[in-house]
Amino acid sequence: MTEISREILTIGQLNQVIAELISTSFDIVWVRGEISNFKSYPSGHWYFKLKDADSQINGVMFKGRNHQVDFVPKEGDQVEVAAQVGFYTARGDVQLTVQMMRRAGAGALFEAFMKLKQQLEREGLFDQSRKKDIPKHPRLLAL
Repeated sequence: MTEISREILTIGQLNQVIAELISTSFDIVWVRGEISNFKSYPSGHWYFKLKDADSQINGVMFKGRNHQVDFVPKEGDQVEVAAQVGFYTARGDVQLTVQMMRRAGAGALFEAFMKLKQQLEREGLFDQSRKKDIPKHPRLLAL
């Protein structure tokens, strides 16, 4: 694979090669991370990101598996998952297909966020008296 190939691949073909390399390189792995962007769909499937201080990865847990979990994950939950590492070829994303999930405590990133929020509340920065009405016809917008 160090040689430049003269064959021109479609994106679909390249993604299929990547998917095969990833799926054959990993068995089931245990991963610890913090839940982010959790969504439960009417189909029963769960989609989320697992992250730590350095990185994040997409995760999916299908209905047939998540019924075995004794809690519904929420933003900031620290979890440990047993998952297959895969490659979703349609989007070109690496993702974890979760087979098992268990609690691993509160997430450090979420705890830090909550501490900061509590500190700002103590300082009164969320008081209603500090809030200003939005003008009907603003003269200036800033991003």
